[in-house]
Amino acid sequence: MSEIQDLQGIAIIGMSGRFPGAANTKEFWENLKNGVESIRPLADEEVEDSNIDREDPSYVQAAAPLEGAEDFDAPFFDMVKREAETTDPQHRIFLECAYEALEDSGYDGRSYDGRIAVFGGVGRNSYLQNLLSNPDIVNAVGSYQAGIGNDHDFLATRVAYKLNLQGPAMTVQTACSTSLVAVHMACQSLLTYESDMALAGGASVKFPQKAGYLWQEGGIFSPDGHCRAFDENSAGMVVGNGGGVVLLKRLEDAVADGDTIYAVIRASAINNDGSNKVGYTAPSVDRQESVIAQAIAIADIDPASISYVEAHGTGTALGDPIEVAALTQAFRMSTDETGYCALGSVKTNVGHLDAAAGVTGLIKTVLSLHHKQIPPSLHFENPNPKIDFANSPFFVNTELRDWTASADAPRRAGVSSFGIGGTNAHVILEEAPAVGSSAVASDLNLLVLSAKTESALAKSTDNLAAHLEQEQDLNLSDVAYTLQTGRAAYNHRRIVVAKDLAEAAQALRELDPKKVQSSGLKSNHTPSVAFLFSGQGSQYANMGRELYESEAIFKEEIDRCALLLKPHLGLDLRDLFFPAKGNEVDAQELLNQTQFTQPALFVFEYALAQLWLARGVQPEAMIGHSIGEYTAAVLAGVMNVDEALPLVAARGRLMQAMEPGSMLAIPLPEADVAALLPSELSIAGVNGPQATVVAGPTAAIEHLEAELQKQDLHFKRLDTSHAFHSAMMEPMLDHYAAEVQKVQLNAPNLPYLSNVSGTWITAEEATDPAYYVRHLRQAVRFGDNVAELVKQPGRILLEVGPGRSLGTVVKQSLQGTETEAVVLSSTRHRDEGQSDRAFFLMAFGQLWLNGVDVDFASLYGGDSRHRLHLPTYPFEKQRYFVEANKNAYQAPRPVGRQANLADWFHIPAWKQTAPLQAKAEEPSVYLLLQDEVGVGTTLADRLKKQGHEVIEVRIGAEFAEVDAGVYTLNSADRGAYSQLLKALIEQEKIPKRIVHLWSLTDEAQSYEQAQERGFYALINLVQALGEQNRSESFTLTAITNSLQEVTSEAILAPARATLFGALKVIPQEFANVTTRAIDIELGKLGKLTERLLAEIAQAPAEETVVAYRGAHRFVQAFERAKLPELATTATDLRPNGVYLITGATGEIGLHVAEHLAHAQGAKLILLGHADFPASADWNAYLAAQTDADDATAQQIGRLLQLGKTTELLYHSLDITDADALRAVLREAVERYGAVHGLFHTEELMGSGLIQLKTQEAMETVFAPKVKGTLALAEATADLELDFFALFSRMLSVTGGFGQVDNTAANAFLDSFARAHSAASGTHTLSIDWGMWQFDNLLQGQPILPEMVAQLQQMQKQFGISATEGMDGFGRILASGLTHVIVSTQDLQTVIDETNGMNATSYFDGLKGNRSVDANRPYIAPRNDVEEQVALIWQDLFGVDQVSIHDNFFDLGGNSLLGVQLVTRIRNAFEIDLPMSALFESASVAELSQYIADHQLKPEELDELEALLAEIEGLSEDDIEAELAEEGIE
Repeated sequence: MSEIQDLQGIAIIGMSGRFPGAANTKEFWENLKNGVESIRPLADEEVEDSNIDREDPSYVQAAAPLEGAEDFDAPFFDMVKREAETTDPQHRIFLECAYEALEDSGYDGRSYDGRIAVFGGVGRNSYLQNLLSNPDIVNAVGSYQAGIGNDHDFLATRVAYKLNLQGPAMTVQTACSTSLVAVHMACQSLLTYESDMALAGGASVKFPQKAGYLWQEGGIFSPDGHCRAFDENSAGMVVGNGGGVVLLKRLEDAVADGDTIYAVIRASAINNDGSNKVGYTAPSVDRQESVIAQAIAIADIDPASISYVEAHGTGTALGDPIEVAALTQAFRMSTDETGYCALGSVKTNVGHLDAAAGVTGLIKTVLSLHHKQIPPSLHFENPNPKIDFANSPFFVNTELRDWTASADAPRRAGVSSFGIGGTNAHVILEEAPAVGSSAVASDLNLLVLSAKTESALAKSTDNLAAHLEQEQDLNLSDVAYTLQTGRAAYNHRRIVVAKDLAEAAQALRELDPKKVQSSGLKSNHTPSVAFLFSGQGSQYANMGRELYESEAIFKEEIDRCALLLKPHLGLDLRDLFFPAKGNEVDAQELLNQTQFTQPALFVFEYALAQLWLARGVQPEAMIGHSIGEYTAAVLAGVMNVDEALPLVAARGRLMQAMEPGSMLAIPLPEADVAALLPSELSIAGVNGPQATVVAGPTAAIEHLEAELQKQDLHFKRLDTSHAFHSAMMEPMLDHYAAEVQKVQLNAPNLPYLSNVSGTWITAEEATDPAYYVRHLRQAVRFGDNVAELVKQPGRILLEVGPGRSLGTVVKQSLQGTETEAVVLSSTRHRDEGQSDRAFFLMAFGQLWLNGVDVDFASLYGGDSRHRLHLPTYPFEKQRYFVEANKNAYQAPRPVGRQANLADWFHIPAWKQTAPLQAKAEEPSVYLLLQDEVGVGTTLADRLKKQGHEVIEVRIGAEFAEVDAGVYTLNSADRGAYSQLLKALIEQEKIPKRIVHLWSLTDEAQSYEQAQERGFYALINLVQALGEQNRSESFTLTAITNSLQEVTSEAILAPARATLFGALKVIPQEFANVTTRAIDIELGKLGKLTERLLAEIAQAPAEETVVAYRGAHRFVQAFERAKLPELATTATDLRPNGVYLITGATGEIGLHVAEHLAHAQGAKLILLGHADFPASADWNAYLAAQTDADDATAQQIGRLLQLGKTTELLYHSLDITDADALRAVLREAVERYGAVHGLFHTEELMGSGLIQLKTQEAMETVFAPKVKGTLALAEATADLELDFFALFSRMLSVTGGFGQVDNTAANAFLDSFARAHSAASGTHTLSIDWGMWQFDNLLQGQPILPEMVAQLQQMQKQFGISATEGMDGFGRILASGLTHVIVSTQDLQTVIDETNGMNATSYFDGLKGNRSVDANRPYIAPRNDVEEQVALIWQDLFGVDQVSIHDNFFDLGGNSLLGVQLVTRIRNAFEIDLPMSALFESASVAELSQYIADHQLKPEELDELEALLAEIEGLSEDDIEAELAEEGIE
């Protein structure tokens, strides 16, 4: 390294890169120094499809691919699968490199106290073609979101957003020179103090990477797949793929901050060619010379001191000579020397990385300076004859050589990058200066690691261990400092306390729990800390001795307090704390005397608390046991420490003067102990529900012991000299009261608990001298203190005192309760051999381990520490890549409403495709819901042989793990699915692929069984997934059999078809879940097992519904079925026919009835829902009704008018009651002679997100369309109907968020129609209608006015009128089709738009243009409900404080948070909270009021408990008698 001459310049303190053949800069350097060429010939089998003609004689089958460019760690960067897939991989690589460059430098961007800028660019986006060829995927996220992920405008700002960087963020685009121009702009930003650090670089990946290219004479591409820069055979370059980012900082700041510097940028310059050149794409000698000369001038150096230049060096016949000529002219301005400066081009190794080319050359040169070696430039044999090397300062470096420095100048280099279009950049680099070493490493160090997943934490641990083993010269304190202050803190955490590198590496390898501790935080919310101050009995000689010797703050407080107490005690407490060798026994005896014990504990705890405060640990609450409460009072500002010291000394002295007595601990409740006590004994302490302490005269204690022994009750005599907190203290009370009067008492400014009341101390108590007298005499209600303290969940309880005695009491008091608390100790127990410093350091680490924000920098005091280059985060990458769709071209779709009604009809079509071929894949975890017919068993066996882990779940009586990886669960038990997922998560066996096989059957299934194993099983499963708030991507594949009609085969058990609705809607509400349906035929498996495995793992995303018939594969699509207008006489409706219409009081049913009456003169059998007035009561209802807008009255009016037009029979009934239906049909046949057709229009529309759905609510939606249809089929089985018409909804093929039950019910109708037609011979048709003009679907829905207006506009534009609907019905009936979709728009457009209008986009729309006012008033919760709700909000939003009037959506609430919030409210308060309540009650106060209004009142709970108790007390005979009395058998 050079000596520091001046600090003018820009330091490069962090780097990251991905290059062909190198996943990081370390691998990159190994390749460079070893002369590895990463441009390689492509094997025939790896060449990717493209539009390049491989038969062309000019085809070159070579490339420089970036391995893993398709992979990304989406969950780490908080991206769901679709967002990651639709983000340009160039953006993703740049984001990863930016994060790594920061970590490499030892900085965390989120916590850095300064402005970090981002400058970068990417190459042309070739991935966009892949996306555009898959419009369904683009529509799934929306074109706007997809645009953000692919437009270069959003490159830098996305990084700033993801990493919370608040300096300038600018995308740079200057073609090939982009990334070096970005470096220049970053330097300027730093030099003008716009920013304090700056990221700069670029990324470029061209897809397909492995396609090869066509060479063209005189073009820029190499004819043989090699880049031969400066050589006589140079003829072009090869495209390379990769990216890199550097982190820059002003040199003076980097040196001052202890940053490890790779190299220094002495100067940079940019310019443009202008038009004075041959053509736009041609280079310019003059302008290249100008930019190089300008950089040299700015650096104020002699070009003779530059000993290496990393050239642009594309290896073209025109470009290389121009570049060397420009370099020579620039250097010749100051030197005539020749052949002294090495020249090289990284393009000979990795190709031309386009927008990332400049930063690639820069990183190569920085690594060369760092390692003091110049790597070879490849493929140079003889110079290009147009380059006059002999008369230039340059020679091409063709071998690895040591880079020697001259005596009078540090090593220097130049880096050039020239862009097509003329933007040129040049950077002058210099080796890093020699800087002072950091402070000597401490003999104890705390290493901290964290990650977002347990597996990433394990990888980080291994990486750090390997690094410490390899780098033997590291300063371990610098390692610790870098990890503590230069890394983000994620929820999976690990700490290590070690004295040297070897011990640290060994601990990381062995994970010895004595030296290594780990945790997995469940919340991002920072927990509060409570200080626990112990009482008498915990003191010991030499307590905290090492802390006294090493921690200045602790020593300072001990010294000060000891001197102040000396006149009051007659000795120096330090002689008891830290006795001279040989005096330990005497010191302990004195410490055990109350007159010294109490002041000693107070001083020790106070000094220790000051040390914790200096470490950044701020308590939000405190609790002290007896004398410990005085420490809490001082920290809370109630007393001044200088006044508290004499008071505590007086307290101990007066107690010491009392008559000796004894104390006894009894593990019984307070009330039980009180009943045993004679009058001379007192309850001195209640440490928990089963921990009571009594005190009094020794004789009385001994007598009590004898009585307890007789009753076989346990007890323990405490090692005390006096009967504290008993009547034996009363003689001193007046004297002590006088002492307290001398002290100024203030109201507390920090909450702490009172030993006297058992709850939070009040200002009145704290400032009342009498309180301290009562405190001395009355029982210590420590158990009540603990119970109150842990009411706030998640508190960390830190014992601040000697040992862990008080923490043990706390843990004992919580035994038998459901409350869990983390209890930590500050110092070791007297019998532990561990070092005081190591123990304290581990406790400090444990606080961080449990989520507390600690001040790591405070560990180092004034020591100079350096930030080191340590292993960066191990991203857990998965493939997020959309392949190009070769069949992407489609005829332009019709736009808007189709004018011709004949074009409105679509039918399902099955297109045969080639079966998928299984490809090898990385081992993964599969979850199989196993069938009973053997398909799943075969799949599981094959998967296991392929190295996958397979979790099998079979239907059983209850949840249980019956074998390794084999579970049973009750498919009807919603909670069992949660148990399953929790068990898998705890075992880190999270299944990325889930296969549902429970709907496979070789026999008919009941409705209940079909739903329980099919639809509800899927709903239960994804609800359980939602509860866990997992962000990974999951694929959910349902395999069914004989449930699709592909080749006119029979449909088995159509009630199973509701699961298709679930599969349609789940991905619309869960963005990280992809679903697929595969239908097979049992008994025809053959090679199907392999094909099913390929379907599950590798099927194209757009092929969501697939069927196999034998070995043939079919994919569902939809085709237009043109149905022309019918002639007037061609209708299949009979004149004067008799027709049954269900849902006759609804809009659809009424319109159908009115049409049939008027157009056909039909006789009508009308069925209304059960709670509609009977026809005999209609006139009475109308007479009593005063509201002109009453819907029922309007419907009755239309029915009465209809009765004047035609004959009709009306009944209100339960449509699911087959017997009631049969009775109506018998009556109709008796009256009219026959029934000719059936219109089933009754429906009940539901709404709500899957996560909040209950089975009861979904069953109400299923009732009319599923159960009602089955009942109608049963009731009409003996009738010869012309047709059985089912009015379905287009939801069955489009889905729609919040519509899972509606979608499922309509999907059933579609399958039933096909099955019933085949089985009964009756023409059964299911018509999937689009939106009707008269639909009232918005009524009662939680939709904002803006969206209501939007949907109403859509209804007006695209809705079907009654006249159009009946015209369409006639055409469909005449066609003989069984399943028709009616859409006034192009159907595929509707499907795509529905997929795009998902739950996330809907809820994001709720936020509108609201913004959070940082100065909004904070109003604290006023009651327990508000407090609990506020805590839930704080945890969800990750904020420390939520006002009761904050609006959910103003705070950034969205769909996922809404679901989580409602779910947690439901669980916390055990109420059925609908999603609509969140819109109506969007603040903490409003939501809390809603909860209060809907909770059971205390008296209602009492009544319920009494009733349950009464029922539990009844015998079976009593129950039977009660039921008989009620007439129930």
